[in-house]
Amino acid sequence: MKNPNGYGSVYKLGGKRRKPWIALTPAHFVADSISKKRTVIGYYATRAEAMTALGAWNESPTALVPAPAEEMTFRQLYEEFVKLQRFQNLSKQARDTYLGAWKNRLSVLGDYKVKDLRTAHYQAVITKAYEDGLSVSSVQKTKVFAGMLCDYAVQTDVISKNYASFTTLPKMEEKEKTPFSDLELHKLEEAAERGFMYADLIVIMCYTGWRINEFLALTRFSWDAENHTLTGGEKTEAGKNRIVPVSDKVMPYLQKWLDKNGPTIVCKEYRGKLVRVTDKYFRNQWYYPTLEALGLPRLTPHATRHTFASMLYRNGIDKWGIQKLMGQVSDAATKRYTHIEMAQLKDAVNSI
Repeated sequence: MKNPNGYGSVYKLGGKRRKPWIALTPAHFVADSISKKRTVIGYYATRAEAMTALGAWNESPTALVPAPAEEMTFRQLYEEFVKLQRFQNLSKQARDTYLGAWKNRLSVLGDYKVKDLRTAHYQAVITKAYEDGLSVSSVQKTKVFAGMLCDYAVQTDVISKNYASFTTLPKMEEKEKTPFSDLELHKLEEAAERGFMYADLIVIMCYTGWRINEFLALTRFSWDAENHTLTGGEKTEAGKNRIVPVSDKVMPYLQKWLDKNGPTIVCKEYRGKLVRVTDKYFRNQWYYPTLEALGLPRLTPHATRHTFASMLYRNGIDKWGIQKLMGQVSDAATKRYTHIEMAQLKDAVNSI
């Protein structure tokens, strides 16, 4: 059946395509043109899908129409991709990491048409990230996200090949995982005792081993007052919902923050109410200024995690106990802890 005049059209493209059906708007004047043109609404696997899309466009013809494949820029591709459910299903930490990779590195390619980008373009971004001194993980995440965007472009017939997948990572040496020394930790503990700045939070991190985002996400519901444990974690399957006993040594500091009764254990006052503290704010306003004021080296927040693992190791805790507390190994791999696990882990934490 022929569509009504002014409704738009659907037809099948030639060749072998995963999505051979194209839906087009009716001809209309576009900016900087004296002639009418039709705009591509999208490409689809079946005629029914294309007709549905055309119908949806007619219901709301002022809605944004996706850029035609030939004209789509890398920025438009990115903006489409981050709205997808598959991206939204990622953890907040993963989404923030990839959004940062775009904002700080990949966005320089934003105005290029996707079809014009080649391996050399993506490689230049990765190489510059390395030359700028970014961590191994940050450079890797840049490569991964570029590959994810190109995969989506291939799936939607914008391009036929994922050029980002052919990039190579520069040979990079992992930075030494430096914990706080005994002397530095003692200085932090003394500062925490006298309520100096945010030394108490740094000490809590040193004695619990949480990753910074995990620590800042903990709420009063993470706290088990009866068993003196915190439950949290988000990065890996082994790290999710892990239970970490809290050392008697840091209980007074933790209780002070619990008593604030904020949306998260670590919180701040903003416009008359308590709000969650972001990773960036914690680092730049609390963590590094405290270290600087105490004359301590500018170790990253992740150094507190290395400090925790180092103290456990030196106190004779075996590798399974350390990995369990750090969220680096799954329950299936630590069946030996099934029955007396928590008692042993509490003893382990209180031994340091």
